[in-house]
Amino acid sequence: MTTNIQGSATKSWAMLTAKIRAQVQETYHRALILEHRIRYVNHFFVACAWFTTQIPPPLTDYVRQINTAIAWFLGRGAIFRVPLSTLQRPKGSGGRSLIHIMAKFMTLFMLRMEKQGRRTDTFTADWLTKWRLHGTTPNPLQIKRIPTKFDPVYRYNIESANAPMRGTAEHPKTYKRRLYAALLTSIQAAAGFPELRVQNLWPNID
Repeated sequence: MTTNIQGSATKSWAMLTAKIRAQVQETYHRALILEHRIRYVNHFFVACAWFTTQIPPPLTDYVRQINTAIAWFLGRGAIFRVPLSTLQRPKGSGGRSLIHIMAKFMTLFMLRMEKQGRRTDTFTADWLTKWRLHGTTPNPLQIKRIPTKFDPVYRYNIESANAPMRGTAEHPKTYKRRLYAALLTSIQAAAGFPELRVQNLWPNID
């Protein structure tokens, strides 16, 4: 069964990536400024991905291909291309609030796993109960207790350590934004988030 899940996930992500790359090629030559291109990416390019990523967790290789396609689209005609890591910063920190693909994917995946875990008629609920993953994840993580072939549960166990708990009366949209911010901070911290070049050259300028 787990082999079928992994094979299905790989096929889904391959189809999704191909669709996004085709859409990028189709719209590449549109006369849009950078700000409009970022809006296009945030609202259209990956819109088809939001449902798919809720089921299988994001696969790193395909996310990298999507980011490459987005960088190619955003850098059209530019002599000096701005790194995605800079564009993904908030506007108040020198960026353009470009959506972080992996953080968004993981947010939707975590919400879907948590929702499925609250039900009583799903394999996900059985798995979360078996490995005691309801609520707060133990720290340090007991990664070895979950076989890696159960990839969704394995990934959920790892990422839940960085996920804030949902408030009792917290609105779903509010919690989604808070979860995205927490996962984004965790991903950026793990990857290293260097200061902007302009900050190094002129540290005293606002």
